[in-house]
Order: sequence, then C-alpha cells, then structure tokens
Amino acid sequence: MHSDCVFLYSVEETVQSIAEYEAVIPIGKYQLKYTKNTPVTIFRCEGRELLIYGYAVDVMDGTYESIAEKLLKNSKTIEDVITCEARLGGKYLLLYSDATGTYAVPDATASIPFCYTAENAPFLCACDSAYIAKKIGAEPDAKRLKIRNMGDPSQAMPYNITVYKEIEQLLPNHYYSFSERKAVRFVNFTEPKTPRTPEAAAMQTAPLIENLLRFYRQHFKLYCPITSGRDSRVVLSFMRSVDKNVETYTIKHDHFSDEEPDLAIPKQISNAFSIQHNVLYDTEPPAQMYREFEGWFEMGYSRRTLMLAYTVKSAYGDGAIINGDIMGQIGKCSLHRDIPEKFATAKYFRCKLHNYSKASVAYLEEWIAEIKASKENVNLFDLFSLENRMGRWAAQANLIYSMLGQPNLNIFNSRSIIYPWTLVPRKDRKLSKIHTALIQMKDPSLLNVPFGTDKNIFETIAKWNGISYYFASFAKYCIEKCRYLYAHR
Repeated sequence: MHSDCVFLYSVEETVQSIAEYEAVIPIGKYQLKYTKNTPVTIFRCEGRELLIYGYAVDVMDGTYESIAEKLLKNSKTIEDVITCEARLGGKYLLLYSDATGTYAVPDATASIPFCYTAENAPFLCACDSAYIAKKIGAEPDAKRLKIRNMGDPSQAMPYNITVYKEIEQLLPNHYYSFSERKAVRFVNFTEPKTPRTPEAAAMQTAPLIENLLRFYRQHFKLYCPITSGRDSRVVLSFMRSVDKNVETYTIKHDHFSDEEPDLAIPKQISNAFSIQHNVLYDTEPPAQMYREFEGWFEMGYSRRTLMLAYTVKSAYGDGAIINGDIMGQIGKCSLHRDIPEKFATAKYFRCKLHNYSKASVAYLEEWIAEIKASKENVNLFDLFSLENRMGRWAAQANLIYSMLGQPNLNIFNSRSIIYPWTLVPRKDRKLSKIHTALIQMKDPSLLNVPFGTDKNIFETIAKWNGISYYFASFAKYCIEKCRYLYAHR
C-alpha cells in the first residue's frame, strides 16, 4: 500500500497489531484498525457507542464538529441510527454499538467498501476482500471464479458476492450486524411517494449539496475534473458558487484527438470564465507499482483505473478531487434512461453488469427477490445504479484511489440528496432536467457553453425511447460478449 493511503481499515476481534495499519480503537468488543490519514471520531454514552470513520456532515444544517455525539444522543437503536444517517453526507463508515450488538452502516453509496466473512469462516471485516482472503486463507470458489473470469476485472461482481464463498460485500441500503454476521436491508420509502418536478427536486437538494461541498472545503484543497458532459458541469456550477478560483482539469487520453469534445469544451469553459484549467496526460505508474497491485489483487484489477489514479495523484496529491458519478447515475438515469419497469429483469441487469456468465443471473434474481420482499418503493433501475454501479463498481475504483492516497469525493453522496431525485419521473431525468435546474440555480451562465453530443448514430438511435434503449442494451451486450469471447478464446 502507498505510504499515505486513505480510507483503508479492518475490524477484528483480536488486539494483535497488524503491520498494514497504524492505529487501533475499540468499538463494542471489536477493534477498528486503520490508517492515520483518515479521521476517526467516537462518542460513548450510557453503554452505547457511535464511531465515524471518514468524513461526515449533517447536510441539512452543515454541522459536523460534534456529529458523532449528535447522532448517538438521537439514537437508541440501530433503526434510529439508520433514520439519522439519512441526514448525513460525505465519505464514511458508521460503527454503532449497544446492548444488542455492534453494527456497521455505510454512507449512501458505500463509497468506502465494507467486506465481511460468512458465518462458516473466521471473523474479519475490512475494506477489501483480497485482504480478508489473505488473512483467513480463503481460496476462490470455482463457480464464482468462473463468473469473475467471464467479465473484465474492472466490472463488478453481481449482488454482494466476491470470488470467495467466505466473503461478501455490504451494499448501500444495508447495515451489517456483527453478532448475527449478516447484512440487513433497510427501506427508504415504505409507501409510494408523489412524483416530483425536476425544479422542486433541485430546489430541495441544492442547499444540501452546497453544505456538503463547503464541508469538504474545510478539510481539503479541491480540484474539479470537467468534460463536455452535464454531470461535471453541475459540479462546476456548485464549485464556482463557493469558490470563483476553482481549479479544473481534463485528462487527455492517448486516443484523444485535439478536437475531442471532452478537451475542446472544457477549454471553451476555461476561456469564457477565466478558470484555471489544466490538461493532464495519461501517466503510466512505475512497473513496481503494477507488480504490487498484482500481488495484492490476485483475482485482477483495473490497470486503467490505476493509471488514472496515478495520473491524478501525480498532479493533485495535495488535495481531493470531486467526481460527479451520482449525478449521472440517478440524476439523469444514464444507465437505464426510461426503460419501462416491467423490463427490470435479471437478464437485463446482466447486460449492465457486463458479465457474460449464465451463473450471474441467479445472483441478480436473488437481489431482485430481496428488494421485492422488503417492499421498497424505489424502482429497481435506480437501486441497481446505486447498489451495484455505485456500491460495487465505483467503490472498487475508489479503493484504488484510496490505496494511492488520493481522496476521491462526491458532493451528492447523501440519501437526503439522492432519494428526492428518484421521485422525479425518469422521462424527465433522462433529459437532464435536474441538471439544468441545478445549474440554473447556481451558475446559469455555464449553460451558455454547449454540451457534448452522442458520438455515433447507434447511440442516437438507442436513445429514441425506453424500448429502443432496452433492445440496444441487449444488442450491445451481445456484440461485447462476442468480442470478449474471441479475445479470450
């Protein structure tokens, strides 16, 4: 691991020192072992404890200095903690302990991964399944390894599984019970909610986004990546609303031409608004770093993500970067658009998982069944984007940034921001109406610079309507599967 790594930890029952971690703090009958570059706050009262690992703020009022005390005083049970956590935003893991046991609660998208061992394995929780596997001597399960090998290592595994039978990963909208050694789903909307207009959703969430951004600025020097798209433009509008001297950047990948919209449009923005803007070039990590990651992630990892993280770390290692992931996944339904809900099936979600194994379908069916049994009223498309796309795919990318010591933050990472957006009809969201409303509120002049457009006729046709997008998703999946199988024949 990099010497200044962040957001890396383990939770154990023993007090033995572990070389990978620098500090230990007890919570219940367990020990949190962590790297000192990530803050820990804990409050104890009347036999109860609440620990916050990472950065958390009350997005409703912007307070954060006594947040652990505030949460504990308002919580008598784990259910109370879940209710109070909805007000929080940031990048964190909560650990709560009372007479009934100890529990872990991730942030809204589980951006700090939480992996745990099954009942038949030695107890250990940590930010990475590979770490746990090494410590308990777990070997890949043949069936799960086949699923892993039928897709690129950069893609997520289905549902909550890892390649090890003994290890699973906690998804957003779940908490973990240490005593029962299982994940428990909680529900956001117990009853159907009234649809909301994009403008109303923007009005409700804009102050919360700004509170979260101001909180990050208290702790980090912030840098803003921008492209030709709408997600980063929303981030920029908020960044400029709190700091006119914001510094932006774009990465010029090797395959980009000078006319690439993701290069040309940011340049237009920087010229029009006198923004300090830098173009970074793909920077290959040293060979030794690749070897270290290959030794750590024996089942594979995204070399491209490591290169991107290293490129950013080389330029902005003195601060944190702000990504716009949730804005695209939920704000404009970028993964599913307005596909009719009756098409939210396991086989469709396998397309979006980019996994070519038949066995992955069974796990996705299990995930769908769990949600339906819970009576959750958030639609399956949004939940897939949150729980799989953000909770698994984005989280494993964030882990690589964390191992290099590069904080990668999100100004939308709060249930109080995300779930009001899910109330806006997807036919409105796919047109980026929430994006437009937020930019109009914070920095309307940014709307004068054009956005990028679809790159080919296939994308244009696919986006005609929900049905065309549904069939285009399967067509793309079949093409990608053929290419993958040919390359790995």
